[in-house]
Amino acid sequence: MKKALVVGINNYPGGARLMGCVNDATKVAELLNSNEDGSPNFDVMLCTDVKTKTELRSLILDVFKMDDEVSLFYFSGHGCITDAGGYIVTPDFAKYDEGIAMDDVLKMVSLSPARHKIVILDCCHSGAMGTPAMTQYGRIPGERGDRTGFQQKYGGCARSRRIWSVYEFVAGSAQRRGCRYCGRCNSRQHL
Repeated sequence: MKKALVVGINNYPGGARLMGCVNDATKVAELLNSNEDGSPNFDVMLCTDVKTKTELRSLILDVFKMDDEVSLFYFSGHGCITDAGGYIVTPDFAKYDEGIAMDDVLKMVSLSPARHKIVILDCCHSGAMGTPAMTQYGRIPGERGDRTGFQQKYGGCARSRRIWSVYEFVAGSAQRRGCRYCGRCNSRQHL
């Protein structure tokens, strides 16, 4: 069986309200629901305007708890980055409690018995997924163009490292052969 959790959140408090996330999630859910010939594809659970991080965490755990052939999580909403790492922001956010840590999402997914695990984040700072190491002020080394510092610390340019992390997470394992983005690091395979 193929299961998908598709989440779109527009209703954030105050001036943080978004306009297109629920629409994006609805379109993705429609796309995943059936194949081009009309045959069933994913068993999709569409959740719009989830209110709390507890509710979202429970939904994520539910989609990845079974030994399905494929488990997929799609999120469209706010994302942020702090000194502690990247976060999927939920409407009940507060200072020092922004939502669900992207590292926690990775942990939940990595513990899943599902054969194939897919995470798609359509939010700001989604590149922090798979890159847990942070520096002062929550910036990922190399994020602001400091490729040299990133290469020395992590063995890859900022773009290739983020893409490699997603590729490695989804595909399991691959060989690193050299980067086509910066020409100096050792990550050639990119999505």
